[in-house]
Amino acid sequence: MTTQNWKILSLVGAALMPRPFFAAEALHPFTHQASIPVTAESATITFRKVKATRVFTTVSSTMDPDYCKDQQFRDPGGSMYCPYTRYDSPKPAYEVTYSFKDQPMASDEYGNGDFTFRVYFRPEELPPALRQALSAHKENRAELATYFQVTTSRPPTRTAAIDQANSTFCAGHYIDSNWTHNNPACQDRVVFKTVTKPSDYMTVRVDPVPPRLPVRDSTR
Repeated sequence: MTTQNWKILSLVGAALMPRPFFAAEALHPFTHQASIPVTAESATITFRKVKATRVFTTVSSTMDPDYCKDQQFRDPGGSMYCPYTRYDSPKPAYEVTYSFKDQPMASDEYGNGDFTFRVYFRPEELPPALRQALSAHKENRAELATYFQVTTSRPPTRTAAIDQANSTFCAGHYIDSNWTHNNPACQDRVVFKTVTKPSDYMTVRVDPVPPRLPVRDSTR
C-alpha cells in the first residue's frame, strides 16, 4: 500500500469514527450566593477585593464517557474529544472575594483557619460609580467594601432518616467485628422518613448597595 493510499484510508477512518454526543447544561454563576460551614464565624466575614474577570455559563458533557476511557487504546496519541467535559460561553463578570474564619482543617499546614469565598456579578449589576472606580484603579478596599452588603441565613434542609417507630431490627451479636443475626432467617425491616433539620451550611448572600439618591432641599 502506498503512502498516499494509507493517508486516504486514515482520513476516511477518522471521518467514520463515531463521535461522542455532547449535551450542554446551563451554569448559574450569578446567584450572588456562597455556602460556608455553619461552624464559621459570621462576624469575621470581611471584604477582600473585586476584580474584572470572565466566567463560564455552560458546561458540556459527553453522553458516552466510555469513549474517552477507551480512547487510549484506540489512539495512544489522545483525542480532541477527551476529556469528556468542557466549559463554554464565557461572559464578562466581576469577581468579589470575601474571607472568613473557621475551624482549621486537618490538612491546613499553618492551622490559621482563614478561608475565602467568591461571588460573581454581571457588569450591569454593579453601580456605575463602582465600575468607574475599578477602571480608574482606585484600589481603596474600605471604600470598595461599602458598595456591597452581606446577609447570612441557615435555611432548613430535608433529608432521609430511619423511622425508628416503624422499623424492626433483628437481634444479633458481633463476630470478628461483623454484626451477625442470632436467627439467620431474620430480616431487618428498615423504614425511612423525611425530616427537616437545620443545614450544615450557612448561605451568604452579597448584594450591591443601591446608589444613594441626592437629598432634596425641602425649604425650596
